[in-house]
Amino acid sequence: MGNRMALSWQCVATSSSAVSSADRRNDFLVRLPCDLIANCAQSLQVHHLMALSAACSITRDVVSHAADMWLRRAYADLGPYVAEVVGSFGFTDTPTEQTISINPERGLSLYRRAVEIQRRLHHSLDVREGSVVSIVRPEVEVVSCPCLPSLVNYGMGAQGAIRRAAGRELEEAINALTTDLRPLSICILPGGNLAPRVAMTVTSMPSDVFLSASDSHVHTEEQNFLEALHDGLFSAVRNAGFSSLAMPTLCTGGQGLPYEAVCEAIATCVMRDFVGHPDRPLRVLVGCYEPEHYLTLSRCATHRFGRLFFEP
Repeated sequence: MGNRMALSWQCVATSSSAVSSADRRNDFLVRLPCDLIANCAQSLQVHHLMALSAACSITRDVVSHAADMWLRRAYADLGPYVAEVVGSFGFTDTPTEQTISINPERGLSLYRRAVEIQRRLHHSLDVREGSVVSIVRPEVEVVSCPCLPSLVNYGMGAQGAIRRAAGRELEEAINALTTDLRPLSICILPGGNLAPRVAMTVTSMPSDVFLSASDSHVHTEEQNFLEALHDGLFSAVRNAGFSSLAMPTLCTGGQGLPYEAVCEAIATCVMRDFVGHPDRPLRVLVGCYEPEHYLTLSRCATHRFGRLFFEP
C-alpha cells in the first residue's frame, strides 16, 4: 500500500509541474485536507516533493510548515546530529527543535542548509585520475611534493615528476636550505614552472612509530601517522594564506603504506579541515596515478562525507 501511494504521488509530482497556472487553481490537491497532504508527502523523495510544491501553492504552504516532517527527513536522510552539526558551523540563526516547533517553516530551512553544507564538503575534494603534475590547473596555488628529510631527489615517482616540472627555481630554493627537514614537516617553497608554491612534504614515518608499535597496533599507528601528515599539510597550506592544494596519494610509493589507509586518511582529514573552517574551505585536488587509488579514494570520500551528520 505504502509503495503504491508513493508511486501515485510521485506521478502527481512529475505531472503537476507541466500544468498551467489556470489548471493549478483547480488542482484536486486544493480540495484535500492539509493533514492528508502532509502525510502523503512523507512518501515522496525530496526532489519529487519540491517539484510538487513548485506546481501547487497549497502543497507548498503545507509542506513548508510541516515541522515534524522536515525534522524526520533531516534525521533520516542526513543523520541524527544534523541540527547540532549545522549549529556548530557558526550560523547564529540555525534552527533547533525548539525554534522549529514555534516557527515550523524553519524545519525546511534546516534541511536546505544541511544539504548545502554537505554539497560544499563534497566540492572541497576533487579526485582525479593521473599524476599530480597532470592535474595541476592555473587555480592551484600549492602542490605537495613528497620527500625524504634529506631532500635527496632520486628522480622517481611523484617527487621526481614534480621537481622536473617545477624546474630551476624550486631546485635553487631547496639547495638554499641549510639543514635537513624534520619528520612530518612541511616546507613551502617557490613552485617555479609548476605552481606558485610547492610544499616539500616529509613522508618518512618516524622511527619511533616502528619501535613503539606492536604487531597488533601497526595499523593504528600507520593510520595515526597518515592523519597527522595530512592534517599538518592542510594546516601549513592554510596558515601560509593559500586555499587550494594539489597532491598525489602520499606514502603509497617509496614508503609503501597501504593505499587503502592513505585514502581513508585523506577523506578523514579533508572533512576535519572543512568542519574546522566551514567559512573558508580548502580545495584539495588529488591525482591518483593508479586506478585502484582513484576508485578507493572516491569510495572513502563518499562514505566518510556521508557521515558528516552522524557525529556530534
